[in-house]
Amino acid sequence: MLAYLRERKIDTDVARNECVEVHYACNGKRYYAIGFRNRSGGYELRNRWFKGCIAPKDISHMKQDGENENKICLVFEGFIDYLSFLTLRKHGRLPCFDSMESDFIVLNSVSSIGKALPLLREYDKTVCLFDNDAAGRNAFASLYKAFNGNAEDMSSLCEGFKDLNDYLNA
Repeated sequence: MLAYLRERKIDTDVARNECVEVHYACNGKRYYAIGFRNRSGGYELRNRWFKGCIAPKDISHMKQDGENENKICLVFEGFIDYLSFLTLRKHGRLPCFDSMESDFIVLNSVSSIGKALPLLREYDKTVCLFDNDAAGRNAFASLYKAFNGNAEDMSSLCEGFKDLNDYLNA
C-alpha cells in the first residue's frame, strides 16, 4: 500500500493517519488497495492498477478538532489531492495554508457536488482546490453559482499542473 503512495510522493505518516489497506475479492481473485473512507461507510480504492470504490459511494467530510472559528471548508475532488495537500502543507510548500484552520470535504467524484452542498452551507467560506481541467472548472462554477459567489477557487496554486499531486511531484 505505501509503495504506491510513495511513488505519488504522499507522506507515509499522512497516509497512515488518513487511509487503510483494504483487502477484497472480485471474481474469485484477491486484491488489495489503499482505502479512504467516506461518510456512509464505503471506501474509495486506489492502487497502481485500479481506481474504484466499495459502495456506498459518498463524499468524505473531515472536521478538525477544536474551533474552526472562521468556519472554512477546503474542498477537493479526490482523496489523492487531499493527501497531496496535507503532504505539501506538512512540508511547508503551501505557506498560505500554514495557519488556516479548516475542515475538509473530499467529493470522491465531481458528480457528488450535490451531496456536499448541504454541508458546505454551514460554512462561512468554501475554498476549492480542484483539478486544472474542464471537470475542475465546471465543478467550481457549480459551487460558485450555488453560493452566489461565496466560493474561492485556489486551483491557481497549481498553475501549470493538472492537480495537487502533479504539483507535489514536480
